[in-house]
Amino acid sequence: MKRRDFIKTSILSTSALVVGCSGKHSDKFIHPDYADRSFIVPPLIKPIVVNGKRIFKFSINYNTTEIFKGKLTCVLGYGDSLLGPTIRVDNMDNVGFEITNYLSVNTTVHFHGLHLPAKEDGGPYQIIPPNKTWKPSWRINQLASTQWYHPHLEGYTGEQVYKGMAGFFLIDDETSRLLDIPKTYGVDDLPVVIQDRRFDEKAQLLYLNKGDFDKSGGMKGYTILVNGKHVPILNVPAQVIRLRILNGSNARIYNLGFEGDIQFYQIASDGGFLEKPVLLTRVLLGPAERVEILLDLSNSKNTILRFKSFSAEYYDKQKLNGHQFGGPFKVGGTGRLSDSVDTLDKVNFDVMSIYVNKSSTNVVRKIPNKLTKIVRLKESDAIKTRNFGLTVMSGFKINKRVFTSMFKVINGIVLEGEYMLHLINGVQMDMNVINEVVKKGDIEIWRITNGAHTTHPFHIHDIQFQILDREQGDGSDPTPPNENESGWKDTVLLMPEETVRVVAKFDHYADTQYPYMYHCHILEHEDAGMMGQFLVVEPEDFDTVMTDINNNKRIPLKSFCKI
Repeated sequence: MKRRDFIKTSILSTSALVVGCSGKHSDKFIHPDYADRSFIVPPLIKPIVVNGKRIFKFSINYNTTEIFKGKLTCVLGYGDSLLGPTIRVDNMDNVGFEITNYLSVNTTVHFHGLHLPAKEDGGPYQIIPPNKTWKPSWRINQLASTQWYHPHLEGYTGEQVYKGMAGFFLIDDETSRLLDIPKTYGVDDLPVVIQDRRFDEKAQLLYLNKGDFDKSGGMKGYTILVNGKHVPILNVPAQVIRLRILNGSNARIYNLGFEGDIQFYQIASDGGFLEKPVLLTRVLLGPAERVEILLDLSNSKNTILRFKSFSAEYYDKQKLNGHQFGGPFKVGGTGRLSDSVDTLDKVNFDVMSIYVNKSSTNVVRKIPNKLTKIVRLKESDAIKTRNFGLTVMSGFKINKRVFTSMFKVINGIVLEGEYMLHLINGVQMDMNVINEVVKKGDIEIWRITNGAHTTHPFHIHDIQFQILDREQGDGSDPTPPNENESGWKDTVLLMPEETVRVVAKFDHYADTQYPYMYHCHILEHEDAGMMGQFLVVEPEDFDTVMTDINNNKRIPLKSFCKI
């Protein structure tokens, strides 16, 4: 490939752009010319320091962005672009936020992966009404890591995230400062959020109505965006570079690697550094999961690397034929994995290209042998094991009432399951119900079983956990996690008929009123009910809280949780 052909782009003047934000969409799939495909880096937001507290101010707005030549796409965003500005803090910083909602609808801002008080979590209860400002504050107390922020409005998370509301939240600590790894933001330390989107012929985002995505396993699109640009071109120096990769898609799973099986090193997962770099040629990333990788380009000047999702390798023929991992389906699920797979899942496709055309900016020319020491939580120290079953059940409607059914024919009538129930432990999310109560300081094992027809990335708010083992549905012995999953995590991807056990210590904050969430991070599944909520309380408050919950004295919660 000639260089001039590879980097050829076209940028039209603003006056020539067409804006079509009427809300009327055509569902025709378009094959447009894309606008400038240069890799962009979300800007760092500069805080205001008041009495030692670092205060970050930004707003939530209706914005436009140019993804296609000559057309502006209407989006929702933090700040003035498709993606929000990057927040960067140090461990032990006192931070505050002033976030103003200029949308005409309610929203929230959830700080995903952060240890913080439940009332500052930004979940379904911390609603920001139109023209109101939310002012959470807390002290950062966690390891260096790549986190992010996004909406978490009950029933509308998927739509708001899909339309552009997301941003990075980076944490530094003493370990990260001492490591000889790339640290220059936007030069050799690069945030990379991968998203898939679907557009109509006017270049406007298409988000399907609830129920339309049941068979796809969530909302998926055919245009791959990285930091808001379609398959962009990243120019980097010939040295070791660091990519902080976030799967910001609503539902799509990526099997990431480089064409030609170029090796790279994973150095971090959701919650921070691994103990040592792990050499890989592929890394599987479910929605909301993050990895940090190092790529040694010291001897690669004037070369082009194609970063791809090798999805065809992941969704192999055996899996596409249904639940064939170990024979008959063992855990009571319904449907077929093929129901959740679309055309793009069956092929390998480009995510972005890396063009090594700059001179080195620093002396980072090698991969460190060690990164950090992880304190292992012992299974024997767990006070309790909780079980969570994830199921998607077909249902049918009679006189507007919804019924669950494991059958497709009842009394000779064929029912196609026009309504899908997304459940945890047999129930849908109810904001008037506290599902679990945990004592602060306890170590617990959460055993999560996927009995559904699709994969599910399971996320727990506030904590970072460690994966103990994975167990397939064929009766084989549990196996420990792969080396690159042996660090701290807040989201774990479960295959159909798979059970994963994780262990965590709930030792940060306690609150007898405000709950945290746990849920599937396929956002349409979350919005459709695959979510629960838990309180973390001081041990001395546990009995009183449980008595009150049993007597319905702690519901409803909505009255005291809004701004």
